[in-house]
Amino acid sequence: MAADFATPEADSYLVRVQVQVGKRLNADASCLTARTLGRPISIKSRSGPISKTDWLVLEARGFSSESEARHFGERLRLLATIAGLCSHLGLDAGRDTTLGRFNEQALRSMGFEHDFRVPPEVHGILVLPDDGKSWFVHANASLSVTSDPGQLIEALEQLADNSASFDVAQYPALLVNSLRLLNLAMIADDSRAKIVLAIAAVEGLIRDEKWSDRQRKWFTDMISNLHAEDDDELGEIAVALASQRMHRISLRQGVFRLLKENGLQHYRARWDDLYERRSGLFHGTLVLDRQQIHRLANDTVKLCVTIVLTILTNRRIVLPPIAAVHFGDLESSED
Repeated sequence: MAADFATPEADSYLVRVQVQVGKRLNADASCLTARTLGRPISIKSRSGPISKTDWLVLEARGFSSESEARHFGERLRLLATIAGLCSHLGLDAGRDTTLGRFNEQALRSMGFEHDFRVPPEVHGILVLPDDGKSWFVHANASLSVTSDPGQLIEALEQLADNSASFDVAQYPALLVNSLRLLNLAMIADDSRAKIVLAIAAVEGLIRDEKWSDRQRKWFTDMISNLHAEDDDELGEIAVALASQRMHRISLRQGVFRLLKENGLQHYRARWDDLYERRSGLFHGTLVLDRQQIHRLANDTVKLCVTIVLTILTNRRIVLPPIAAVHFGDLESSED
């Protein structure tokens, strides 16, 4: 267990974005610095060297109000989520869930009598007065794989510098969720989980088109007529029609349309191949050894990240060069 005090700054607020990374940063320091979104930020471990933890805190200070600090925190969270993909790190910036809280009374019973607060452990954004009274208490964990911290810092700085604006409101909730799912896929230990999360990240971007009122009435009338025949075979057709009534296009059609809209038609065959192997693996019709499953997971994650990052570029986000190092197809994502 370790604790640290925030150094005070008069009449201001600080924002902390606590994130979990899939690979630890190879840095012996306990704090790194970067400049993004027009402000300096600290990238800190919760305790000890950064290389010893898979939880990091991105902190910015000097805000005049709580709302200003939170707005910056929301932008920083989205920026870090994209940077986690570009740097092939895997970074989960959370949804502001409380991981735990240390009992202040327990600390006071140990003889700590000065004025202080112990904020909750939040996975995501936490805004606090920058008055030096916050005492962060942490427990330690362990992991082994490390990553170059320079890649994450480069992505954080260049994403903000190269993009005209970085307003969270410009990003649909479905796209933000897709970015988070892909980071979770990178973080996941199990190869099957990586496949599920990556596929879901792309399929979740499909627009759910609805049937017209006239078409829905046709479905309803046809289903009622089939059920009225009291025939098992016709009843099966009625069930099939009822299912079709829910979705105007299939997931496969939706993904293909998504690829076409973003100039990625050339990925159709690759998507079909990976999806077919994914289905065979989960339905038991394809037997793969551990190494083959691992390769399938990596190929699936790479394709899905490439698709989503390309969608970002089509929204006028300029990706940092490190993204092309990990996802080379980004350099040629055109017809």
